[in-house]
Amino acid sequence: MAILSPLYLLPLLIYALLDKEPLKANDNIAKEITYQPFDDKDNDNLNSPTQAKYMNSEKASIGQQLKTSFSVFLLIYYIGMQTFLFDMTFTAILSTVTFQSSPFPPRDHYQYYQFVTDGGRMLGGMELSVVSLCCPGFLDIVKIRRVWILVLLSFGHVLVFLSISWFHYIDNVYIMFILCLTFGVTKGCLSVHCFSLASDLITDSRKLGRVLGYMEVSISVCRLSAGLLGLFVEKYLREHCEHRLLLGRFCIARLSSPGMWITSNCHRTFN
Repeated sequence: MAILSPLYLLPLLIYALLDKEPLKANDNIAKEITYQPFDDKDNDNLNSPTQAKYMNSEKASIGQQLKTSFSVFLLIYYIGMQTFLFDMTFTAILSTVTFQSSPFPPRDHYQYYQFVTDGGRMLGGMELSVVSLCCPGFLDIVKIRRVWILVLLSFGHVLVFLSISWFHYIDNVYIMFILCLTFGVTKGCLSVHCFSLASDLITDSRKLGRVLGYMEVSISVCRLSAGLLGLFVEKYLREHCEHRLLLGRFCIARLSSPGMWITSNCHRTFN
């Protein structure tokens, strides 16, 4: 962690190296434009058909804005729900799933789950980038506009993981790896497509930045909620595994205490 901590300054360094001349040019163009106050008397010169046409266009624009706002709200909800399901799974569910037949100790299961899922997230997040680079003409075809399907797929994964943690009816760790891989691909695809759809819905850069900020707030709030709820869910699942299923040390997929990393089991004897 100490070695990687300077990487947090990398975004600031990249921002400092960016070319800011286009932004300055746009500011200068805005300053050169002269504005004049609009005289209310000009409204009297407008005939009634023109006013009716203006009112109809205004109503249409309001309806379009409401439709766009609702679509943006759904995107914010979807990405927040996906984050909640994903973090809940890793905070409380997968940490209680181990297999006696696996070729590695129970405490290493969680690291393998995380590694495989992160690989799936990478593959799912690379989808649009690879298509836009290799076949730009198929980009609109590949885009998933019904992202609620991805949310349902994630919810289905969570139910499967929860049932495995409760009943332990699977005795093959590689099946879990496949599920973790597909779960990560779903997570990566939904994250990328939500941000892509938001940029397609909103053309104004300022409004788009505000919406992306709301999406990040939704991610943070849902992540915090999943972490707090996971404290109770993991404890309940672990107690069920230990007292009902009697699996003992196979009820936790990671180190049960951080002190196990630093506690030495070596004892020195003095003559």
